[in-house]
Amino acid sequence: MIRIVKQRILCYGDASWYRLWEEIIQQSCSEIILLFCETEEQLKKFWEEKSALACMYTVNDHCVFEDWVFVKKFYLLPEFFLVFLGNLKVFQERVGYVLEDFSFYHNIIFTKRKNFLLREKEYKILLYFLHRYQEKISKEELLKGIWSYNREVETLTLETHVGQLNKKLRFCNHRITKERDFFYLILLGRGEIINF
Repeated sequence: MIRIVKQRILCYGDASWYRLWEEIIQQSCSEIILLFCETEEQLKKFWEEKSALACMYTVNDHCVFEDWVFVKKFYLLPEFFLVFLGNLKVFQERVGYVLEDFSFYHNIIFTKRKNFLLREKEYKILLYFLHRYQEKISKEELLKGIWSYNREVETLTLETHVGQLNKKLRFCNHRITKERDFFYLILLGRGEIINF
């Protein structure tokens, strides 16, 4: 149900540039995998499917680096390696999640209709549920794992944050639901209503 995209970069253009990028990246960040696209159509298809966290391609004498947040950075080819290699250490920590009806990258939910920026705790909560997709997780575990609260603390903090997160998931078919003192991320069926 969830496709996890880790540290993959799509490449398109001159194969000699690809081989150079691959050699340099393998020397500095071996966790990052480059996927070479033979055609521009293949690049677009993989990019639309979110098969990688970013893509690189050449335009005239510039290298373009684009990520899921639709940020395009243009570098002159000689300076690309100096600038981009400095960013690889940050980039290699990033992971994207692709579900049937939304994608999640960094701290942004991407839906077909609208994108939502998550606050820090919302991000941590959603990440927690994606790691344990469709598993029931106790309120106690969530409070301890996200807020470091002990079991004696009585609070509605979790419910408040989950309510805000569900509002941002309103263009999707996924919701975080509660059953007694357990929460879980589910894919809604037709006509199913979440009361929170």
